[in-house]
Amino acid sequence: MEFFEKNKEISRVANAFDSLGDGYFYMGDYLNARNNKLTALAYDPGLEWVPYSLGDIYLLEGRLDDAFQENSRHFVVSRSPRNKALSLSQKAFFLFLSGDDASCRQTLEEAELLYSDKDPNLFVPEIDYIQGISAIRGKNLPAAKAALARLEGIVAASRITPKSYFPVLKFSLGLKAQIEAAEGQPERGIETMERLLALKPKLGYWSTLFNAAYFYNIYLEMVEARGNREKILRGEALLNGYNPFFRSALERVFRR
Repeated sequence: MEFFEKNKEISRVANAFDSLGDGYFYMGDYLNARNNKLTALAYDPGLEWVPYSLGDIYLLEGRLDDAFQENSRHFVVSRSPRNKALSLSQKAFFLFLSGDDASCRQTLEEAELLYSDKDPNLFVPEIDYIQGISAIRGKNLPAAKAALARLEGIVAASRITPKSYFPVLKFSLGLKAQIEAAEGQPERGIETMERLLALKPKLGYWSTLFNAAYFYNIYLEMVEARGNREKILRGEALLNGYNPFFRSALERVFRR
């Protein structure tokens, strides 16, 4: 963060404020994250990615209406079908968090129709991942497994491993773990999550809301459900060491 602050003072350009906003976001300092993102937009209103980031920030501030508004703005300013599909996947996750599973599924279908590139450099794994977790909540495990099969197909076809990493791997493992837990195999789910945790810094690579804190929180929920004190302490240490404010922020959204 010290480096980003110095860079901001030296360069005073939009990208410096944008990067600083990212740093604050991952720390859980959503006020400073938002302010730096807004400053970045003031310097350069054409920064296409900033409204997407602001959507995630507003969500974790508990400002869901503002999150949807920024998401709509990002969709409008996005220049490529891929970025528009990312925007739709973000909207779908907001709808999922607000409990509107039908609209969530419809939005994901729109994203799939708009963009379907399977190149791991261009693929949008959020679409299948959100389809999967929405299906789990709807107790439709066949649909969840179909979403997982699509993710695992990309992983296998592109020979993706922890060493040759692309974000689809974390989404694949994360969904697999949640399916295993939903099938009544919680210990297998925890083992799969521990494989995901072994990715370490890569969990925050090429991501926004679905960063390390998000997956640490899922792991913590799983081990809490099993009452494994040692693993609970590990999960708490991981989550609090990365972003101690993430869980309370996400719970605030669910309480709406």
